Amino acid sequence: YGFLYSTGFECITEKHTNKGRMDLLVITPNKKKYIFELKIVSDEQKGKSIQQVIQKEYHKGIEGVHIIGIEFNPQTRDFYIFTES
Repeated sequence: YGFLYSTGFECITEKHTNKGRMDLLVITPNKKKYIFELKIVSDEQKGKSIQQVIQKEYHKGIEGVHIIGIEFNPQTRDFYIFTES
């Protein structure tokens, strides 16, 4: 959040929808939009961040949004990144 905000991007944390809250919505100066969903997961749960955005329809009503799921596995200390447009 801090890095993105310091670059001049508009950052909205915990944006509420009628089905839950997205972790972070970022809008760039040229109006590109990104939803970030962050999760701590085990190996069996990979992809859970993107699934949550789609199931809870966080992207509905936001035209041209890109979805980015960032997941961390504390057992293996690995990061997983998933994207969808």
